[in-house]
Amino acid sequence: MRSPVRVRALIAALAVLSGVLLLAAPMASAKKYDFGVGDSSLNPGAESAALRAGASRVVIDPATKLSSYDAHIAAHRAVGQLPQIVVGGTGTKRHRSTAHVVAVAVAAAKRWKPVYSVSVVNEPDTAGVSVCGYAKAYVSAYGKLRAAGVKRILFGEFAPQNAQRWLRATLTRCGSTSRQLRTKVGNVAWHAYGTGVDLARPLSSLTRQLTHRTPKLFVTEAGYVLRHRKGSALAAAVPGGAVAWWRHALKVASAHLAEIVAWDIRSRPNAVWDSSLMDANGTPRPAFAVIANR
Repeated sequence: MRSPVRVRALIAALAVLSGVLLLAAPMASAKKYDFGVGDSSLNPGAESAALRAGASRVVIDPATKLSSYDAHIAAHRAVGQLPQIVVGGTGTKRHRSTAHVVAVAVAAAKRWKPVYSVSVVNEPDTAGVSVCGYAKAYVSAYGKLRAAGVKRILFGEFAPQNAQRWLRATLTRCGSTSRQLRTKVGNVAWHAYGTGVDLARPLSSLTRQLTHRTPKLFVTEAGYVLRHRKGSALAAAVPGGAVAWWRHALKVASAHLAEIVAWDIRSRPNAVWDSSLMDANGTPRPAFAVIANR
């Protein structure tokens, strides 16, 4: 027979263990998301190390030799960031054309293997590519990238203002291409400026409705825009500026996203776009610490 003292000790130990398990349960249920960065090759890759990113987004121009991107990719890989490749589209010279995009995407995936992900056509909705032209390029790329060993092939890369409209159009308007596409959209990507980060639920719901599968969601460009082509801030109606914007974005990421990518890291003097986390001198802005301390 156990002594009363030993019984009381056992009950106390079980109570402590139950408390530990209750505290651990919310932590275990919290969704883990990946964090990525995107920045100009003019800036040192090492200055993003404090953000603890696992991926570095690089927009590849099909008209440019892949070797010209080697140093940039190597600098970010040295601080633990796998290349996250998007080929063609907005930000490239022949942004309206999908010619050579698939071949270059496959070559890039093989050259820099392992990669975090590969996409074809950056912001097709703003690049001048047709809805069905983009759908065909993605379907063509999908099997070839899978054969090349790419684990994540991202669909979309849409600008926030067009994301829902283009998602629906590509999945419904292109006949047999749309039918093929609906079996290949497991990872949906878009860009989140302004209120764009709050598209997570609508895009997930729309994808489930049209494909009968729940997608993983990737925000492959995100930031509080201080300056853009029209000269004014694309600021969401969030008190507190960039700090509050990023706190909200990280909450959305924790609840809904597989990944969120900060675009970009250091401000470029006289650039028409600035959503950066550092000023042009390399001094971190307040939002940098919000992300680094997440």
